[in-house]
Amino acid sequence: MQRLNTVKPDVVHLHGCWNMNLAIAERLAKKCGYPVVVSPHGGLSPQVIQTDFWKAKLPRLVIYQFRVIRKAFVLHAESTEELAHLKELGWKKRIAFIPLLSTEDGAHIIHKRAAEDFRTFYQKVIDTKQRNRLSETERRCLQTILSIAATPEASSTEQGDDDFNRLTDCLNDITTSLTEHNWKNIQVYAIDHKIQELFRDGVRRACINLPTIVEATPSRYNVKPLLTTVPHTAREESWTRNYDKYPKELALATLLSQLHAMLKHKTAQEGWSSPITLLTNLYATLRWTDYEEDILCEMLELMHITEFTARIMHILSTAFGLPLGFMPIDPKDDKETAKLLTNLNNISYS
Repeated sequence: MQRLNTVKPDVVHLHGCWNMNLAIAERLAKKCGYPVVVSPHGGLSPQVIQTDFWKAKLPRLVIYQFRVIRKAFVLHAESTEELAHLKELGWKKRIAFIPLLSTEDGAHIIHKRAAEDFRTFYQKVIDTKQRNRLSETERRCLQTILSIAATPEASSTEQGDDDFNRLTDCLNDITTSLTEHNWKNIQVYAIDHKIQELFRDGVRRACINLPTIVEATPSRYNVKPLLTTVPHTAREESWTRNYDKYPKELALATLLSQLHAMLKHKTAQEGWSSPITLLTNLYATLRWTDYEEDILCEMLELMHITEFTARIMHILSTAFGLPLGFMPIDPKDDKETAKLLTNLNNISYS
């Protein structure tokens, strides 16, 4: 553990099988948050597994070996034969094939092409592991840019101008410490969350010259989608018929209802915007639109999302700086709020 915390590797690459020390190393690496790559080096071939199976292999499989393979971020196969064996086992679907050369004494060597393949391989692991993760400074930068994008373009109020000037001053202080790599991370995050247009609008209004332009996400391994698409049903909107006279309040309630489905129940319908887009629109509406709070709260009670709305208010306060006076419900910060933030961060559309 001390060595890991000292080195702080981007990737931990373990070699071999049937060794308890490898299992311990993997557990420590995962505990520290590092992605683990495992190269069995032929140790999972049928011949090796069947050798002394009942006395040696089966106990190790039960105690640690199966878990090592299942919990690894990705397996590395060094030959077409090993690739076939790993696929037949079915313990891990994520397998990378990078062939190695063998010397007469059985040792492995890496030629120049394989070295470049490993560099690309490690980068793919890093990009997959780090998806949707921003540093504190990157996160503050993006949130400020989105706040600028949500501010009215030509504000008729002195308060609107003051907010815009305050946000741009804050952004200028943040961007002085950002590198080209930071800007790449922010743009990849924006692409993942389908907020490219909001991001670009904020950048344009803040008069920022990006040091690099990112048009697509990097190569990654597939991940399990967080959202489940569900069909639209008319019954879901039956409660809105009594509120046709309140379009602003109905629009706010609809935004909160969609956020509730996506962040709480992890479901969405075709045509819905991304959660961060909904959150930005919600901030802009609450901040810059007059509405009847009593009517909105009545709708929220009817939809059973009052507690959820209180947690969203806390997110809007911390992420966008929404003042308490513009909140229909007092903010709430608890474990459920933290879960909503995690889901908000993890949902992507790639």
